[in-house]
Amino acid sequence: MIESIIGILGIAASITMYYIGKKEGKKEKHEDYMIQQIDKIVDTYNDWNRRNWDNGFHAISKLGMCILENDQNIRKAIAKIEITSGRNPFGSQYNKIENVDLFKFFEFIGKNNIDVFKNGIDDILRIIETGLIVEIKR
Repeated sequence: MIESIIGILGIAASITMYYIGKKEGKKEKHEDYMIQQIDKIVDTYNDWNRRNWDNGFHAISKLGMCILENDQNIRKAIAKIEITSGRNPFGSQYNKIENVDLFKFFEFIGKNNIDVFKNGIDDILRIIETGLIVEIKR
């Protein structure tokens, strides 16, 4: 009788460990995907910068930063860009976005098709805060 109970508990433990491992594998796979996306964005930015095609705030606004899914991943990408290119893409305006959720910031820019040449960081932050989208310069 006891052997049967031990056998059933062993099977239950094996099944539980299988599902825990499967869940952890999915999590690791997603983390690897995010690292690849960050690297892809950084490489594209640096390529544009080397070719003098685009750089700075305008470039990162065109790179599809929202694919990184959250503020933390976007900040990782910006930190990598700063390390690899030698300067922060926000330049001297970096302090203005320190307390801003960058995922929401770039999502707003993308959804509203904001031209960052005509609307600076201050303008965009004011528009987000006030909700007055009619102020957007297109």
